[in-house]
Amino acid sequence: MKKSLLRVLLLCVSLSANDIEQLQDECNKDNPTACLEIGIQYNIGNDGIEQDLKKAVEFFDKSCSLGNMEACSNLAAKYSKGQGVNVDYEKSFALSERSCSGGYVEGCYNLGLMYFYAIHVKQDIKKSLHLQDEACNDGSQDACYNLSMNYFNGNLLPEDHLKSFQYALLGCDNGHAKCCDIVGLNYEYGIMVPEDKKTALKYYDRSCRLGGERGCEGYKRLRVIF
Repeated sequence: MKKSLLRVLLLCVSLSANDIEQLQDECNKDNPTACLEIGIQYNIGNDGIEQDLKKAVEFFDKSCSLGNMEACSNLAAKYSKGQGVNVDYEKSFALSERSCSGGYVEGCYNLGLMYFYAIHVKQDIKKSLHLQDEACNDGSQDACYNLSMNYFNGNLLPEDHLKSFQYALLGCDNGHAKCCDIVGLNYEYGIMVPEDKKTALKYYDRSCRLGGERGCEGYKRLRVIF
């Protein structure tokens, strides 16, 4: 594949019709990354391609069959939500297992959710927490946020605000704006850490830069103090 197209893929920008054509050619040559990327473009739609969830599923399926674990995870989500295909939790579970076994952290997070909520599998909170914890520590923003909120609210878990804070810290490090909000609130009001408004300001600033509205509000609230 041409370097210019690879750069486009890495930057995750909208692809032109010409880029899509090149990707299609590469996918036809059994390039799993190209099949994944064109599936993503059909999934979201952009100026170069119209959204088509059935085609997205088709390309995710091919990419997965060629060994791309991200595509397997995306395909699992489609079967779970019934987007472009009929809902099929059995397939979703199998694809999540395959994705997780293949080392894709979001696949492990999704598999953890299925064990947590007993979706096509007997509920196993311990296994779910293990999968989500590993995913969080390996960089999954959503796994960290989900664990933080479940421990904070006591959702199927003992309420534990310290663990909630610790997972929020990890999630913020992974780039999750809402996790940065949680950390900021803890520092602003001295909930699980000593009150430190300067540190709170830092975390609100990070949240805001990541697109978090509450982070922007917190930053404005504290910025006038310093």
